[in-house]
Amino acid sequence: MRIGILTFHCAHNYGAMLQCYALQEYLVAQGHEVSVVDYRPDYLTHGYVRHALHHWISRNPLRAVKRLLTEPFLYRTRGKRWDGFDRFMRTKLHLTPYHPASDYVNFDLIIVGSDQIWSTRLTGEKFDPVFFGKGLACRSVSYAASMSPCCLSADERKALPELLRNLDALSVREAELAEMIRPLTEKEVRVVCDPVLLLTYEEWERRCIPVKRNRPYVLCYNLMRSEACMKQARETGKELGCEVVEITAILRLTKPGKYCLQALDPISFISYFKEATFVVTSSFHGTVFSVLFHKPFYVVGMGNLGGRSAALLERLELKDRLLEQTSGRASLKIDYAKVDRLLAEFRKEAVKYLDNIERL
Repeated sequence: MRIGILTFHCAHNYGAMLQCYALQEYLVAQGHEVSVVDYRPDYLTHGYVRHALHHWISRNPLRAVKRLLTEPFLYRTRGKRWDGFDRFMRTKLHLTPYHPASDYVNFDLIIVGSDQIWSTRLTGEKFDPVFFGKGLACRSVSYAASMSPCCLSADERKALPELLRNLDALSVREAELAEMIRPLTEKEVRVVCDPVLLLTYEEWERRCIPVKRNRPYVLCYNLMRSEACMKQARETGKELGCEVVEITAILRLTKPGKYCLQALDPISFISYFKEATFVVTSSFHGTVFSVLFHKPFYVVGMGNLGGRSAALLERLELKDRLLEQTSGRASLKIDYAKVDRLLAEFRKEAVKYLDNIERL
């Protein structure tokens, strides 16, 4: 089959790009011809310009002064980070141009998802019809579509039934979202795993590269910029006798002596997870890669956006890894033989869904 993927592939965000890449690679391995439709709406791209004016100025006077003082020191790192994401997107994703007037009749199937394509807080405060397959002549389905937080306004609840009718099959990433939209559609709504989990440990390991660290380290991927997450990483590092290596999602000036990685490309990102002694994260995909690479880990400081991680951990019987507050003792024991069995079952459900949509 010729399959197109419509998702947040252009966001310079590790989870966004890697989930797209994983779905593409899985489908290619099944023998399909796969393209990523290069749809780049302004609401996604405006925050990922290589060197934009908003990096230097702000309507807030104090923030404006801060940016003018700090941006000269971040300019080079910002460019390096942007180049790494752009290179990955251009060389690893099978991009095909997006044409607003096209009905994509030359595709057999369009898959919308994964990622938070139905989160109106990310799509300009309203649903984007493109991510519901509107106007397509070919079949279209959702795969692991998501929204966070998982709630609907009255207007959104009114708009969704018509939008969902465009899709021939529905699957979402969270059980909570499935329960919320089932009353709004006559179609079955399946819950499937994030595309990153479609690839196995061995498949991700083959894609990793060596990391430049001589000492064991605790990896802190603190997407939510949570002080609790950083504190837990420091405490765990001290207990295990490891240095703390931090991966940041937003550029900032760092203190001397602090090992902070701010310009990793997506492959380097997963490689640091693979080599870590322990992981502390406030990120869903940080949680996912910790599990995939069989790392002892904690999820800390996600607040009301932690539903996705909590649901995954519950599914894998790892709820004890989600900390409401920091813990002074690092637990290294995780029964990954059991986790792998549970993950295989979860993956099997997703594979069944993907196999079935080929026969729609």
